[in-house]
Amino acid sequence: MKKLLLILLLVLSLPVISQTYNLNANYLVVSDGIDTKEGKTDVDMVLNVSSSTLTIYSKDIQLIDYIVIKSYEEKGYTVFEANATDTKYRRIGLKLSFANNANAVIVTIKYSDVRYSYICKIMSS
Repeated sequence: MKKLLLILLLVLSLPVISQTYNLNANYLVVSDGIDTKEGKTDVDMVLNVSSSTLTIYSKDIQLIDYIVIKSYEEKGYTVFEANATDTKYRRIGLKLSFANNANAVIVTIKYSDVRYSYICKIMSS
């Protein structure tokens, strides 16, 4: 019962944010723990807060379902960490870092062997 109450309080304490965000990633960092590659990209995404989904329109369309497990403030960002699954039902980590004073969000997707961090501009909400 205490765990359920804690989850309910966490959900109710989350800031009220728009239901849908249209994002455009213009920079990507890929790291496998040994090597890091980074560079410009052009990937559209749709973050639907009410259905807890992130759709990534890259070479293959990725649909990520997530459940927020915690949120916090860090260095000018409001951060949401989530447990998630991708289109192939693989368990992944998802971190959404909304810039407090800018129209931007960093979307980090962490698989067991590689991490993708997209720097996105919020196109509309």
